[in-house]
Amino acid sequence: MLASQLNKGFKMYVVPMDVGGKVTVGIMSAFFDDCDEPLVIYPTLFDDAASTLLKQVVLGGELYVHLFDECNRELLGYSALVRVPPITRVHLEQAHFLPFEQATARVMLDKLPVWFGLRNVLDDAAAIAVDFGETLFPDDLFIQDLRPEHHTRVPCIALDYSELNMYTAHLASEEVFFEAYNRVFTVGVERKEFPRLRFGVGDSRTNS
Repeated sequence: MLASQLNKGFKMYVVPMDVGGKVTVGIMSAFFDDCDEPLVIYPTLFDDAASTLLKQVVLGGELYVHLFDECNRELLGYSALVRVPPITRVHLEQAHFLPFEQATARVMLDKLPVWFGLRNVLDDAAAIAVDFGETLFPDDLFIQDLRPEHHTRVPCIALDYSELNMYTAHLASEEVFFEAYNRVFTVGVERKEFPRLRFGVGDSRTNS
């Protein structure tokens, strides 16, 4: 999400694929936080309404982009222009989507990241550019949990918003982090001795 915000957009690659002798395409969306190994999302495309709609929207030239965090909170929204290189437009317009089969989906999911890792400058040049325009709402939202039950007997902890995101990146929500934090200090209150805490990415230790 941050990568797309800073870059004011992202790229979409139309990937040619051969699955059991049948030719089709896949789509990979790339969010360039790293110039060579960006964050990628790659759904499988099949002969269904969702894939057909995605194809129509991408070829339409304009769309709205809504970005959600891992807690399903909508934090960013933009109107966007879609720039499709001529050769990519032809490939996508002529694309033949296969009927859904689980085995086919597995093959696609295995092949897509391999293709992306071996892509070249011509593939990058053929990528679809989704360029963000006007924001649909302010893009500097700050979310604060003010529910009293989540602040009872919790000592002050100095974390700014970026640190909170970093420490809770692999948790279901920030709430899980603070529930664990609260449990540690609740025991400290009961025992009248407080643990020493060291917080780091992937590293939280308590010593009594």
